[in-house]
Amino acid sequence: MNADALERLAEKCPNLIGFMDGAGDIENMVSNRHRLGDRFAYLGGLPTAEVYAQAYKAMGVDVYSSAVFNFIPRTALTFYKAVAEDDRETTARLLSEFFLPYIAIRNRVAGNAVSIVKAGASIVGRSAGGVRATCGLHSPGPRGSGGTYRTTGPANLIGQQT
Repeated sequence: MNADALERLAEKCPNLIGFMDGAGDIENMVSNRHRLGDRFAYLGGLPTAEVYAQAYKAMGVDVYSSAVFNFIPRTALTFYKAVAEDDRETTARLLSEFFLPYIAIRNRVAGNAVSIVKAGASIVGRSAGGVRATCGLHSPGPRGSGGTYRTTGPANLIGQQT
């Protein structure tokens, strides 16, 4: 939603308090913040928002919606705290150890952005309903990978947090 439309919506809905960017349009987000300033709370809402958290913080958007909080809340909170405190060592470590491998698994099959979160939640006993076949708990990994989604990289970290 561009700044003109958001401004019109704000005038019509005085109880509207936030704007979440789920598209990754940085130019639009900067324009919205510049035009509407403190009228809204702004948050990042891209899939695996942690990857974008430092860049969004630099433009004044210091909160984001964390899907992985549903199944690894301690890691999600540790990462959030590290971004808030500009702890680049911790953010780099967690990106390398969890978030980038997690994204690689997610990106193996189109449509995994939601199903991989549901799979993670189910692994830790917080089922959020059915998981699509593209990321079932015991689905075979991509041809030639020799693994399954449950035992690949980040899934091992998931099992450590309950």
